Amino acid sequence: MTPTIFIDFVGAALKLHGASDAINDWPPGEYDMAKVLGISPHEFWRPINYMGEAFWAEMPSTRRMYALMALVCEMDWYIASKPRLDPACVPGKLKWLADYLNPFSEPFDRYVFTPHKHLLASSGRILIDDSDAEIAAWHKAGGYSILWPAKWNSDHEYADDPITRIRYNLRQIGVGP
Repeated sequence: MTPTIFIDFVGAALKLHGASDAINDWPPGEYDMAKVLGISPHEFWRPINYMGEAFWAEMPSTRRMYALMALVCEMDWYIASKPRLDPACVPGKLKWLADYLNPFSEPFDRYVFTPHKHLLASSGRILIDDSDAEIAAWHKAGGYSILWPAKWNSDHEYADDPITRIRYNLRQIGVGP
């Protein structure tokens, strides 16, 4: 059986706060960006909401995103994204996905937006996500989950080379090259 892989739309909002350098000093395992930046959640999200669709649509892609897509592009994959309640979030993310991931699937229709990703979980389905909480909920619902290593989660020791860690975890379950 070929598993279906769901990949979180991984995008850090730090660029907006002029804090992209903060990633180097990120407290290992701390997921709450507002807390790390020393601001309230409202202060954190207000400028993002103000930018609206453009914030999400204009977020830069990364080499790691392309490396992950190269790893899974021959598999059955979908982007699984938890949208913000701001109405501009989904259209902005859709534009970003179409702009950057269209080469991997044309027409680009491989996405699911839901604040309840765990409802997609089942045997034969894998979630790759940077949130420990999302990973735990997915696993509890019966799916296999792989934590995308990042400074803000429990796999932070692999944050400098997440693709090698993802490849290793996929091989452990008999998936991928």
